[in-house]
Amino acid sequence: LAEVEIEEGLAADRYGAITFGTLNNPYKFTEEMIALWARVMKEVPDSRFLVVRPEASSSGFCKNFADEFARHGVSADRLVLFDNRQEEKSHLGYYNDIDISLDTFPLTGGTTTCEAIWMGVPVITLVGERDKLLAWRHGLREVMRQSPLCDEERFVDDFQSMLDQVADLHGLR
Repeated sequence: LAEVEIEEGLAADRYGAITFGTLNNPYKFTEEMIALWARVMKEVPDSRFLVVRPEASSSGFCKNFADEFARHGVSADRLVLFDNRQEEKSHLGYYNDIDISLDTFPLTGGTTTCEAIWMGVPVITLVGERDKLLAWRHGLREVMRQSPLCDEERFVDDFQSMLDQVADLHGLR
């Protein structure tokens, strides 16, 4: 993962409200999931929801997304949809504008979940104390760095071992 800087403070301090968000692919968005996201937003007054996807340049996508939230009592002025292809910057930088990433279901994030954690953004659905958010913002990258996911030597060794087993199994040596 790229060494994109984690900005000082929280998005909530910069925007005056908690910002939920996702960089997940919209094919994972369901009516039930948006209903739950809207419920979370209604529980957090003035919160915003940021979607960073190339599809945000489509007026149809934006209208359908806003209409679905409106069905559940969340107005379009609380939604921020941004086409990440409009600027020449790493998409990881957009996580600096999200306080809490809300995961998709039933298809969950994989890469986006790892990227959010790398950028210090918890992937949860409950709002905790802002002190905890700040600690997570600046502590999750090291947790991830120490995890097996970022242990390159172990990955290479395990991958090589698997290739050796396949070669032996199929007589490819």
